[in-house]
Amino acid sequence: MGAHRRQQGTRSPSRWFLVLFVLYLIVGNLLMSVPSVDAWVIVPWTKLNTALAARLAGLAGLPATARGTVLSTGGAALDVQQGCNGFHALLIFVCAVLSCPASWATRLSGVVAGAAVILGFNLVRLVNLLAVARFFPRYLEVFHVYVWQTLIVILAVATFLGWGLLIARGKNETADPAAA
Repeated sequence: MGAHRRQQGTRSPSRWFLVLFVLYLIVGNLLMSVPSVDAWVIVPWTKLNTALAARLAGLAGLPATARGTVLSTGGAALDVQQGCNGFHALLIFVCAVLSCPASWATRLSGVVAGAAVILGFNLVRLVNLLAVARFFPRYLEVFHVYVWQTLIVILAVATFLGWGLLIARGKNETADPAAA
């Protein structure tokens, strides 16, 4: 009971994290619906995904072309739309990182590293979906909706947890160098 009274007057870090995380998610989702944000952030991100996925597909032996947000090969084409470009997974990751009690430099480095991981994973996802669309079109919906959307959200959470462990380890080593 005494511990409960002590915490009433202070905000627990986990509660504060959750409040900030939800707030950032709401703001991020609202911003994604603004036409200028879509035009200046989401569409260029999507075109970058599409262009890089076409190159990666070519390196993997699957000749592909990218035109805007359309990725195609041998009669199969994917129109990469919002929700399929990895941006929601990136938003989840960024909101989690920004909600952490760390320096802004640490958060920024986490956002940059996480964006690279999520972009890389999404490129693999797009190349796989293109291959499925070309060679196994009847399985495209299963891979698109059930396999890859789940995996990319799991990756975003796992990347955040990995980043958080690195931050926690760094704080522990800084606080007590003899303990390492």
